[in-house]
Amino acid sequence: AERSIVFGSDGGMVARFGGVHVVHVWDMVSGTLIGSLLHPDNVGIVAFLPDGRRLVTAGADREIRLWWIESGDVLSTLSYEWSRHLGKQQPTGDVGLVEQLTLSPDGTRLVAIDETGRGWLWSLRSRRLMADLGVLTSAKTAKFSRDSRWLAVTHEDANVSFWDARAGTPMQMLSHVEPFHAMEFSPESCMLTSLSGAYTVKVWDLSTIAISATPV
Repeated sequence: AERSIVFGSDGGMVARFGGVHVVHVWDMVSGTLIGSLLHPDNVGIVAFLPDGRRLVTAGADREIRLWWIESGDVLSTLSYEWSRHLGKQQPTGDVGLVEQLTLSPDGTRLVAIDETGRGWLWSLRSRRLMADLGVLTSAKTAKFSRDSRWLAVTHEDANVSFWDARAGTPMQMLSHVEPFHAMEFSPESCMLTSLSGAYTVKVWDLSTIAISATPV
């Protein structure tokens, strides 16, 4: 497998991984090895939390782990099962290799998307599964608003599902007729701009989007 590196949000740390069972994390200023995070199988993707003290990994064993970098301790292995008090149906189907990890800017939410288009939203505070993002159609990419309140997920059918990231609630499916290319939240997190087809740009006013009558 290909070796990779990823930097922390402030550029002060770098992690090396890929093709091995360990993630090494270095301080970029001193060149000191901060931590070595041992896994049972090869690591395929790594993401630093904004606090620079924790990171998330996923790999060939299909597990997603939250780590404390300096001690090398696993804080949590995130479950794909609904916690019982939520009263929701268990997600179905096998979990594929995770290809994307997206963290909210405030570090409290995590989205993972696997090779099959399944997607999940977790709270990193409670470490509980909040939403299954690819129930009806395969998920492709995910993006949080800058205030971490909203989540937009692109799907294979060229639509965008829009979520309340704090509650894990589906809000609305934003429809596109032509193939979808890109999306971006405004700096104030009050609008979402999407690009599809032959340079068709749509601007969505997030204050007018209502909670979905049926789950997305």
